[in-house]
Amino acid sequence: MFKLEPLSLDDIEGSARRREASMEAFIPKPVAHPGVEQTTHPIDTSDGHTITVVSFRKRDSQSSPGPALLHFHGGGMIMGSAESGAKILSELVMETSIPVFSVNYRLAPKVKGSIPAQDGYTALTWLQKRADEFNVDPARIALLGYSGGGGVAAGVG
Repeated sequence: MFKLEPLSLDDIEGSARRREASMEAFIPKPVAHPGVEQTTHPIDTSDGHTITVVSFRKRDSQSSPGPALLHFHGGGMIMGSAESGAKILSELVMETSIPVFSVNYRLAPKVKGSIPAQDGYTALTWLQKRADEFNVDPARIALLGYSGGGGVAAGVG
């Protein structure tokens, strides 16, 4: 039987660790499609933190610059990760040949206010500045998010 000891309401870090451990125990780790290259890119934020963006790009990608999707994962802005969408995002890449860049924005309750949207904007400007590197047209980057990630996308766009 699965049993957990109660946590103090003040133990925010312990609660976050338990939530992540529970997700890992009950939800299998998603794996990207074999035709898609998954790469993690660190990005420095303006307030001195580092976030990551996970790119999902077709191995035999297009030759001329094209559109891209900047993705924000769901999870109520308290849990989830860019990696959690690996399977569905890589399938989207295979179907459309459009690269997806998924943002690991900072989560509550460790951060408050507009920090997730600021992280999203940082990721957007990072992608625009590196558009040539990824063969992306910087004027054709769409934002995509669901649940809490939809709120982040709305805050960025």
